[in-house]
Amino acid sequence: MSPQEQSFYGQSATEAVSKGAVSTPAVGAISIEERQRIETLLTTVSPKSPVRGAVETLLADPTATVPLEPLYAVLRRPSWRRWREQQLAVWALARLAERNEQREKTVDAFAKVLSGDFSVQMLTGIGVVALVILVITIITWKKAGAFSAFLDVLATFSSFMSFKAAFANPVREEAAGALGKLRAVEALDSLVQAESGALMTLKRKMRETIFSLLPALTPDHYGKLQTRTLRLLAIMLENQTEEGNAHLILDALDKVGDRSVLPFLNRIARGKGRAGRLPSVRAAASQVIAHIEERLAKHKESDLLLRIASETSPSANLLRPSKHDSEEDIALLLRAAVQNQNDHQLVCSILDDLKRRGDRRAVPALHELLKLPELPPEVEAAARECLLTLQQNA
Repeated sequence: MSPQEQSFYGQSATEAVSKGAVSTPAVGAISIEERQRIETLLTTVSPKSPVRGAVETLLADPTATVPLEPLYAVLRRPSWRRWREQQLAVWALARLAERNEQREKTVDAFAKVLSGDFSVQMLTGIGVVALVILVITIITWKKAGAFSAFLDVLATFSSFMSFKAAFANPVREEAAGALGKLRAVEALDSLVQAESGALMTLKRKMRETIFSLLPALTPDHYGKLQTRTLRLLAIMLENQTEEGNAHLILDALDKVGDRSVLPFLNRIARGKGRAGRLPSVRAAASQVIAHIEERLAKHKESDLLLRIASETSPSANLLRPSKHDSEEDIALLLRAAVQNQNDHQLVCSILDDLKRRGDRRAVPALHELLKLPELPPEVEAAARECLLTLQQNA
């Protein structure tokens, strides 16, 4: 703990609130239900807690300034003894994040709360409980026999895991709800991936937040979501029985989906899975597949254009078809070179390279190239010579 953090934890709540390292105005009214929920949580937290002091200040005046560092500090050190205090810290940070330069830091802190590391760290101290039960198990083994001892071990493991969930999940649920209120689209990776392994009560809250954020995605977010996130969204779509939610996911995949989601969408379009039983979802899935394939083709063409558009590359290192390119890639490369280069010497160099290497994959591409209208004479002559050479070497 830093000296600054130690000073917060060594002060009374009132002193801590008045000496924040970073302060910011809170915004927005607090509903009666929310106030009652937070006040109930406050009764379980020590009066000396700086988090409690900050929350009490916000309840009294939502526009007040409070220190941020003690709120971040309690989330950085998860503890099963302080989960209510951590829940209050999430609530307070969410209230403050709307108008403060620390919004990015706050969203990042909430994303870490959703990660598995948070619940694992909650196990600090719970191991003592497991050790005590293990001792009881050994005693039981001697008195009640092996089967009874086995049941005790099973109960120990179950209790151990439920302890972790019992203390971590309320904090995670608070964080998930806060990310939804903050419209934190940048946290979708954390939300979707955490949802896949969450218990049912927490899963419902996470899905509620996910569905509230999906409409905020735009084509500009393409390539920014992790592949695992896209696949999990596609799996979530497959299992959807609610038509509205299914269309929310489809609309999102229409904007940001890539090749990884196509197998799932194809199954849905063929009527597979729960979502595949919904006619409107099947039709929409087919449209999304077409849009994704069109987008992939455009990006593929853009990548190929980049390979021939570099003016800084010396002629000895011309960007040319590689051994991994398909026949379609070579055809696209040649067409793009003809249509986008004023100096057709580059096209002739590509053709000369294909001829020298005897690359017969280029034969279909050359046929296509020769069909292009208004093909420059020097390019047509080089293409015919290259085609003749490749056919003779067959």
